[in-house]
Amino acid sequence: MNKNYMTIKENNYVLIDVLKFICALFVVGIHSNIMNDVNNTIQWYIMHLVFRIAVPFFFIASGFLFGKKILKGEEGLKNITTKQIKRLLIPFIFWMLVGLPYVIMTMTGDNILIIILKILRQVVFYPWGALWFTLALIVAILMEYYFLKKKKLKVAIVLGIVFYIIALLGNSYYFVLEGTPLKGLMDIYRKVCITTRNGVFEAFPIFTIGVYIASKEKSIERVSNSKLAFSFILIILIQILEVTFIRNCNYIDDHSLFITTIFIVSIMLMICIEFRSVKLKFVNSKLLRNLSTGIYFLHSPILQYISILNLKITNWQMFFITIFLSITICLMLYKINNKYINYVIK
Repeated sequence: MNKNYMTIKENNYVLIDVLKFICALFVVGIHSNIMNDVNNTIQWYIMHLVFRIAVPFFFIASGFLFGKKILKGEEGLKNITTKQIKRLLIPFIFWMLVGLPYVIMTMTGDNILIIILKILRQVVFYPWGALWFTLALIVAILMEYYFLKKKKLKVAIVLGIVFYIIALLGNSYYFVLEGTPLKGLMDIYRKVCITTRNGVFEAFPIFTIGVYIASKEKSIERVSNSKLAFSFILIILIQILEVTFIRNCNYIDDHSLFITTIFIVSIMLMICIEFRSVKLKFVNSKLLRNLSTGIYFLHSPILQYISILNLKITNWQMFFITIFLSITICLMLYKINNKYINYVIK
């Protein structure tokens, strides 16, 4: 076969790789504030209906691929979990050290003890840049390991629903707590733990759904394309209503979590499963997979250190410069093909 073409094999979920790459671009768009220069209404809907799908899709895709490895039975649950944690922990530590000097520079005016305490709090509860996702995924995998070991996936799903409700209340649905004692509890929690967007309340519920979908893959394959398409369109319409309703309600944190998000990313994953046998020309699945990881890790340090230069550029220019530098650096490092470099960039 011509190496410029790629055919999806039975277990090559190339659409997942394509969507992960697109979602990595969405994350860069969020952090470079590219929508700040457009109409407020347009900005609101693009950010919340499109860009904010990125991280939940990363979580559910990771859960699905983790579940697939477990179901294959080629390795034990403990070995797979250990490898996954190691695979995430190495880049997490490396990129945290890369971003640390910038974080310290932003803490001017504090004494050394306060700086250390602030850094420790952030590392534990909400690491800077895009690294919170990596830590959240590590926590989700460890929690999932416990329930899979006990063969209680359904219990994990129920618990995940409860946790996701808490995540919503600490984000877009904070207004529900107004006038109740729970508001005070949430405020205390956030003073200590910063956010409900973490491994327990966001990553674990969505990751668990991904694992469950992996266990039901054969049933999903029997679902007709028309049903999937109808379900996807319907849930998007419902999310538009939800986002519209939430817009003027009191919220905390980044206003990014919605009820419909879980359903949308679930259907997106099912579509990837349904169309895994489709042939896509000029799509290098492995490269897209690696670039999505590389862009995700690289873009935050690039944005941080470019900001120090105080360049007079628009947010759109910042976005394209960041994407260009991220991809260029990735391709150069892939060319070197050093195993230690690959640990932190692939």
